[in-house]
Amino acid sequence: MRTFRDLDALADHFEAVALAVPDAAAALLDATGRAVVRRTRAHIGYYQPQIGPVPAWEPLAPRTLQDKRRLGYTGHRSADDPLLRTGALMRSYSYGLALMAPGNVLRGWSVRVGSPLVIALWMEIGTEKMPPRPVLSGATAEEARAFGVAAGKTFFALWTA
Repeated sequence: MRTFRDLDALADHFEAVALAVPDAAAALLDATGRAVVRRTRAHIGYYQPQIGPVPAWEPLAPRTLQDKRRLGYTGHRSADDPLLRTGALMRSYSYGLALMAPGNVLRGWSVRVGSPLVIALWMEIGTEKMPPRPVLSGATAEEARAFGVAAGKTFFALWTA
């Protein structure tokens, strides 16, 4: 256990930790964004089980499968390749870090992961004719525990340095 010779030394340590937090948080969020994108891309082409509150994917409709087979859009990653045709959706997922606006209660960095394609939203929440196949939500749910562990280790290391 770390000890401090006096209150000034403790205050100096608090200041050093406070100065290190923004860079550590940015690095942690960057790694998390990268991991969520990697996992999201990896899910495309495979049916996904229920992951926490995120529902399992329903099988593709027989008509959809017939159409995909006729056009040669199956058998690349799995037998049915759900959400996979040309690979454009898979390649469209990316992430970015942003510094939150001054005055934001969280003050600091945020990470945004997503796709600019409207079809990504349709896949995530479903439509009138198609059940949801939440690829980004599932990947995020899977990475949430790893983020918590990494955050704990990161900030413990800052505090105990």
